[in-house]
Amino acid sequence: MKIILSLVLGAILFTGCASKSNGGQNSFRLLESGISYTNEIKKSDLVMLIKKPFGVGYIYNKDLVYSDEDGIYKSYVNHTWDEPLYKQFENMLVLELNKTNMFKGVVSNGSLLKYDLVLESNIYDFYQVIEGDKSKVKVQINLNLLNQKTKNLVDSKTFIIEKELKDITPKDALEAYNEAFSEFINQAVSWLKEQKL
Repeated sequence: MKIILSLVLGAILFTGCASKSNGGQNSFRLLESGISYTNEIKKSDLVMLIKKPFGVGYIYNKDLVYSDEDGIYKSYVNHTWDEPLYKQFENMLVLELNKTNMFKGVVSNGSLLKYDLVLESNIYDFYQVIEGDKSKVKVQINLNLLNQKTKNLVDSKTFIIEKELKDITPKDALEAYNEAFSEFINQAVSWLKEQKL
């Protein structure tokens, strides 16, 4: 009985160390980029569908993930995303690309509209890296632009963005995530403007 109790207590202590606690319970969201788009963007008559993002496992839950010096992924105990990261990412892409007025419309998976283009995304990295007393967020996202009618790849691009944190806290990580996401949106819009659609 003592052995079982010791094993259970050891398991509880071990799993408790797999997450990092930093104060009270908080949930975070990605914010709008704040980018104002000029009228110089040429509007097309095309409708774009934003597909549900693919990616690493942690984007499908609410875990706010970080990597320690040994490259081991962990999640904060008292800090989470308000909704799964993939859903926030999909919603923000629809919102931001609609704001550009580059397309007749930008819709997500549930829409009944006919669409001409498909934007697929694969989120390879979206986490905080902690190395000693320094920290940064790393965002790596691949976008594939597809022609729905021909089923051909129009273009593909991978965006890699890293932002240093002032302090090693979840709130500073959120600020860096929002900066990285704004930079990603800006780069993605520039990339889409270059396409001959």
